[in-house]
Order: sequence, then C-alpha cells, then structure tokens
Amino acid sequence: MNGLLFYQTVRLMTRLLPRRACYAIARPFAGWAYRRNLATRAALETNLRVVLHAQGQPAAAHDLERLVRRNFIGFGKYMVDFFKIGTLSPGSQEALIRVEHLDYLQQCVDMNKGVIVLTAHLGNWELGAVVAQQCGFRINAVVREQPTPRLDALFQAQRVKRGVQVLPMNGAALSVPACLKRNEIVVLLADMDYSGGGRPVPFFGQAACLPQGPAVLAKRSGSPILPAFVLRQADDTFCFRAYQPILPDPSRSVRDIQDAICAILEAEIGEHPDQWFAYEPLWPGPAMA
Repeated sequence: MNGLLFYQTVRLMTRLLPRRACYAIARPFAGWAYRRNLATRAALETNLRVVLHAQGQPAAAHDLERLVRRNFIGFGKYMVDFFKIGTLSPGSQEALIRVEHLDYLQQCVDMNKGVIVLTAHLGNWELGAVVAQQCGFRINAVVREQPTPRLDALFQAQRVKRGVQVLPMNGAALSVPACLKRNEIVVLLADMDYSGGGRPVPFFGQAACLPQGPAVLAKRSGSPILPAFVLRQADDTFCFRAYQPILPDPSRSVRDIQDAICAILEAEIGEHPDQWFAYEPLWPGPAMA
C-alpha cells in the first residue's frame, strides 16, 4: 500500500469507526511499522538512549525495546487522532483536552508583538490548534511538506479544517515575520532542524543541531515565545500545557533564549520519552561516557 492510499484509508476509518476501535486497528499496523522500518527504529533508539542516559537512567536493551515499541504504538494513536478530531463535535473536542495556563497565551497576545508558540514532535502537537480555535485565536503553523503533492494536500486539508493557516517551510523566512507584525500566532517545532541552518547546542548533555529560528525571530521582532505541548494522558485524553513565556529583552542574547528553549524541551521530552516521535537521528553517532 503506498503512502497516499494508506492515509486515505486511515481517514476513512476514522470517519466510520469510534476512536477506540480505530486505536485497536492501528496497534497491529504500529507493530508492523516497528518491524519493517529498521532505520527509523534505529534512529529513535539512539535518540531515546541519549535522553535516558542524560537522566541517569541507562536502559537495558529489553527496556529500550519496550519503550520504542510503546512509542510506535503512540504514533499510531497520533495518526488516528490527526484525522479523527475533525469528525468530533466542538463539545467532544473540548472534553478531550484539558487546558493548563491558557492565561499565558492571552498575556502574550496582549503584548501586541505577535506570539511564537514553540512545541515539539511530542504528544499530539496538532491538537494545539483545537485549543486555540476554541478560544477564538487564529494560528499559523510552519509545516514540512509531504513527499508528494497529493499527500501534502491531504494533510494540509486536515489542518485547514482546524482553523490553521499553513505556512510552507520553504517560504517561512518571509511569511513568519509578516504574521508576527500582524500580532498573529505562529507555531514552530523546535526539536528537529529540517532547514540545515541549526547550530550545535547542548541538549541532553550532548551537542545537537536544533533550529535557531525561534530564538533569532524573538530577538529581532521582540515577540514572546510561548512553549506549549499537548500531552497524551493515561486515559487517552490530552493536557494542553503552556509554560511561562520566554520574553526577549535587549540584554538577552540569542544563545540565552536558545538555552531557555532547550531546558523546557529537555523537561518535557525527559518526562514523556514514549511520546517523543523523533524518527530521524538528532545526535550524530553519540558516544556516551
């Protein structure tokens, strides 16, 4: 089954079946993906090994294997929810997501400098748009294009349904500053550098290339950074968790802002490694002492 047909099938399944039934069907597919995608699995194993080691929890091989399997299953659920949420009523969506510290978002909006919402490939970052829409906020999200135009159109259509203005990554250098000038919200993923312009920074005790764009944007525009994550709970509901804004000021360097971002990413990823869908190598052949 090619990629487009697979995701079209997932979309159809989520329209016809209850969420729990979709999860049950997704589980064997996640197991199949775990067995088949050896390079993806190896990258995730390496990334999670670094995270656990930095926390003083070096994992035995069988423990790491279980964690990686659980991660793949979690991603299967993520894909179900990516398509399923749009079929739910506003009331059902609201009941599914508990919100913490939404006042931080309003605080940022009130500064009239635009808002850089910073998140990661953690939990279900796409559901942040549901929270923003419920609260009357319009958001713009910088997204990576899918491998084919038809697959890209399928994914972007789902985002538009949730009220997201999609900003292609290849034009973000112009579109993002324009959004901030209009006091709009821009969502950026901060844990993977797809542009090739990242610089090595200490991350979980080792140098990793993370995107510098959010820190540079904040410094140049004066826009506050709001770290926020949508985390899956044990009962498959979600918690939208916002942190206190990172406020750029003239005395704060780009490196200072980047360090603050890294500290928050480390805290959330370290607490939820099974929800961190880091399927590309982040550390080039780490050698842990």
